[in-house]
Amino acid sequence: MVTTSLLRSAYVFLLLALVSLAAIAQPQPTTNEATDLIGKMDSLLWSTRNQGRFAMTIETEYWRRELELDVWMHRPDNTFIRVLSPRKERGVGSLRLGSEMWNYIPNIDRVIKVPPSMMLQPWMGSDLSNDDLVKQSSIVTDYSHDLVESEGSGNGDIVKIVSTPNSDAAVVWGRIESWIHSENGIPERQLYFDDAGEEVRELNFSEVKLMDGREIPTRWVLRPFDDENRLTIFEIVSIKFDHDIDPAIFTQRNLRSQDI
Repeated sequence: MVTTSLLRSAYVFLLLALVSLAAIAQPQPTTNEATDLIGKMDSLLWSTRNQGRFAMTIETEYWRRELELDVWMHRPDNTFIRVLSPRKERGVGSLRLGSEMWNYIPNIDRVIKVPPSMMLQPWMGSDLSNDDLVKQSSIVTDYSHDLVESEGSGNGDIVKIVSTPNSDAAVVWGRIESWIHSENGIPERQLYFDDAGEEVRELNFSEVKLMDGREIPTRWVLRPFDDENRLTIFEIVSIKFDHDIDPAIFTQRNLRSQDI
């Protein structure tokens, strides 16, 4: 009896030890892994420099509006956007330098600096705010990132990362949740929350295509939760990464340029 009892105890101890070792052997998600993956996604979508043509469609219950845009970025500080169509808005421009932003209205031939009180207003009537343009690259540095779960798919694991703002970060969102393919950094979905933890909007990515040597999602659908009949669709028509950009692009003088 003593021998049987000892053998049973030894077996249970060995089983528990093997389970513990197996758990230790599994890769444990860390903040560094999550930060690296957020950085990988950010670099994939934007890189350091990019210039491209985008189609933006704004849909509501009662109307639909389509714009064609040329965009230049030299990150993290400079963004320039020029509206190409529709005709009545052709030539409208937006310039971002650091945390400051200016809009050019060709109908009145005026460059208008966007005051802090207007940073949360919609840009060109879309669900993208002026602040989104200014803070476009801040998710990597202004937030802390934690990998909370993963699930398998045909393209490798899709991981969920929760990003919370650093204590000294001047950001709008109280939390951002991202679902990203761990193998290639391609995002599938992002949820944005306010400071009270309420869902504010959802961004879905689809239609992965080869653009300038890299596979990226080319259709982005931004949907606010306070209006189920409204959405903004961004489609990448063409884009180039890490090509030289003339510094004169990012100037107020260029805002007034009619060279379109």
